[in-house]
Amino acid sequence: AFTWPEGTPALDAETLTLAAWVHRQSKAIGLASPVERTEGQSRDWPVTVNHQEAGAAEERRDLFIPLQTPTRQSGVLYVGPAYGTAGHSPHDVGLLLALANQTSIFLERKHLQAVALKAEALREADRLKSTFMSAVSHELKTPLASITATVSNLLEEDVAWDREETRRELQAAQHDLDRLDENITELLDISRLEAEAWQPTLDWCEVGEILSVALFRLPPDQRERVSHLLSADLPAIK
Repeated sequence: AFTWPEGTPALDAETLTLAAWVHRQSKAIGLASPVERTEGQSRDWPVTVNHQEAGAAEERRDLFIPLQTPTRQSGVLYVGPAYGTAGHSPHDVGLLLALANQTSIFLERKHLQAVALKAEALREADRLKSTFMSAVSHELKTPLASITATVSNLLEEDVAWDREETRRELQAAQHDLDRLDENITELLDISRLEAEAWQPTLDWCEVGEILSVALFRLPPDQRERVSHLLSADLPAIK
């Protein structure tokens, strides 16, 4: 779709309509016809029509040149009427076409760079996703293996478990179940993010609150290993 970039000078409605027509049709407006061209002008002269053929109410003296490459249409070069009554000279038009060609090449290069960056970002996202899934797989298997071992031990008929030992084993199994529940919840949250089922809402937060929540999620025996000291005048972050 044809859209005008931000900061485009104010133009009348007919000029905007003609520019949109050039963008859709990939044809120039207002250039000299093949018969009017001087000998030696480029054979790469774009297909051109007059203003009325493109929908103008009357003939005009401005130029519309498509900015295109073999792969895509990048925009439209608009040139206002020339001073005087002679209009744009063949020499001027040749310079304008050279400018249009160089601009098209520049825009195509920028487009290809953006496509390459996007492709690289997608590859990096896939790599991170694979790394994450590998880590999550480990995080799921570890508590499952521990729970299986605990339950199997409790079911052993040749071992006499007293009440205190049984309680310790069950508490360990409960801890592993909590870990498993957290991991599954995180997986579901990531799935919702990928499916865009919900969007996060940005809000101002204190750094201390974020650290407190992160520490609270650690197992009690690991919280003591973490210490932090924050300045009292730290600003909120978003």
